[in-house]
Amino acid sequence: YGRVFHGDTTGSVDAAQRVLIAAHATLDSARSGDGNTSLFFRDPWAAGDDSTAKRLRPFLSRVRVRAESAIVYVARARKQGQIRETTALDAIELGARRIDWIAAKYQFSDQIAAAFATAAADSAHAQQALRDLSWMNGVFQDMRDGYALTRELFEKAWRNENRPYWMTNALARFDVEIQRWMDRTVKFNDAMQRWALERTACAARARREQAKCSAEEFKPKPEDIGMPRALLPGAKM
Repeated sequence: YGRVFHGDTTGSVDAAQRVLIAAHATLDSARSGDGNTSLFFRDPWAAGDDSTAKRLRPFLSRVRVRAESAIVYVARARKQGQIRETTALDAIELGARRIDWIAAKYQFSDQIAAAFATAAADSAHAQQALRDLSWMNGVFQDMRDGYALTRELFEKAWRNENRPYWMTNALARFDVEIQRWMDRTVKFNDAMQRWALERTACAARARREQAKCSAEEFKPKPEDIGMPRALLPGAKM
């Protein structure tokens, strides 16, 4: 297929399709869907949906390795001067990035949950564990950017194959998820700022009154940003 349709003499296009099929099969083995639209847009923090994360977790790394391998093969194919039908390669890349993002968002969700668990169990390192989540290029930004990138690729693929009619509606679901994670980032940053102010006030009060003072009760909690406590490591699923 790759040689005939795309003029690919390296086998990269065929290799991309093989690993992409393998990524779909791996995802399907988790019994949560094979990369369908519903799973792509599913919020990893959806209330009452803890079972999806539990089923997917053992397969996430393998799914990402295979999906990202497909992206690499497509990039190699594009380097050939004689390559043709590049819009079809765009579609393959979009499919690979969708599959990769399904796995990535659950991994990132686990990273956020782990940071909250660390903050709860280790007061000495709580500030650093939580602060890393929302610094430049932090996990919250990754959540936003994952949907922003796939939105951009989806719009390009849509314009290649369809008229603009209905495109706005098709892109709206991406916009909802981008806004969701922007809102969660704001809530998290607000909670961190409140905690910082309370720590400062507590330290001043302790010096003034020569007594111990704790701001632990103001430490950001998963509930502050809408994360179900059931997703924290060690919680019963």
